[in-house]
Amino acid sequence: YSTGEKIFELGFHIKRSLWHKGLATEAVHAMIDYAFNTVGVAGLFAGHHPENLISKRILEHSGFTYALDEFYEPTQLKHPSYMLLQKDYCTFCTR
Repeated sequence: YSTGEKIFELGFHIKRSLWHKGLATEAVHAMIDYAFNTVGVAGLFAGHHPENLISKRILEHSGFTYALDEFYEPTQLKHPSYMLLQKDYCTFCTR
């Protein structure tokens, strides 16, 4: 997302037949852990389709905080966007 600032973008897409099994939450937590503890990024950025309230809940539950609505070219919509900074990361919060 902003490599000069070491802020990387996190994204996830789960096949519909696998929804509601906790896979997205588990994957997000593993990516957060890897990004901060192995790669050493300063922060993570993520967004979701405005109508996807499950993705919103996953991001918020994982410690991300709302930052802004950002225009996303493929949908021609402003998508809610979130940040999680390494300094705010809490291992307990994502488990």
